Amino acid sequence: KKYFYALRPLLAAKWILDINQAIVAFMFAVLTANTIEKEAAVIGTLRALGYTRLETIGHYLRPTMKSLDK
Repeated sequence: KKYFYALRPLLAAKWILDINQAIVAFMFAVLTANTIEKEAAVIGTLRALGYTRLETIGHYLRPTMKSLDK
């Protein structure tokens, strides 16, 4: 039992990090869905011109991935 008290702050920190990760994932999902909704016509045009799904996804995720590199 004495070890549990030593780990308590670490468990609290892990819990906070898990909550933060869930919030960021939710925000990313909402923003992505909103972007897809706004850009539906452009996405449809790109697909009609022969762009693959992967290329289209890459185009919209590239700014997000670049911001994570910093």
